Amino acid sequence: MSLNYEENDKPDFTTLLLHAGITIFGLTAWLTGDWAGDYKRMSHPGFSLHKGMGICLALFILARLLYGVLGPEKFRWGSLIPLDLKAWLGSVVEDLQSLLKMELPDRPRFWGLKGVVQLFGLLVFSWMALTGSLLFTFLEPGRKAHGLLWLIKEMHELGETLIPIFLALHLTGVLRDAIWGQKRWRRVVFLEK
Repeated sequence: MSLNYEENDKPDFTTLLLHAGITIFGLTAWLTGDWAGDYKRMSHPGFSLHKGMGICLALFILARLLYGVLGPEKFRWGSLIPLDLKAWLGSVVEDLQSLLKMELPDRPRFWGLKGVVQLFGLLVFSWMALTGSLLFTFLEPGRKAHGLLWLIKEMHELGETLIPIFLALHLTGVLRDAIWGQKRWRRVVFLEK
């Protein structure tokens, strides 16, 4: 695509705040996940800490999802509707091919390889928020999980694998932007214009 979307793609303050919240609480919830195994005991500080970080993450994910529906026009997912799946997937394939030539075309928000990575991240963290909220609601500390609750706990633990995959994809994209001279990462980290 010949249009330069980068200038129109500047994140607003709300987007930066939501990204920061998801980053901070997502990473801390992920890093404290191994400590949550103490939920089976009466004293469960690891579970309590993980639960608190997870609740904060769930609130930020909910806010991000609502912002994608109700926020300013350029940050809404409505720009994808009706979704031309063939064109959307074609933009992803084109991006993958162009990476071999050390370039990546400018795309509208939510399109191409960056759109896939963003969608994957939102799906992973939404999954974690949903399953974690169910555990928060129904899991009784001091008792082992059984039946359907055990299955939900196991499905929640998929995040131990999916979150590092998302982080690797996302950070690789940020690094690619930095190496190839794009300023998107500087806008997020240093709040530059």
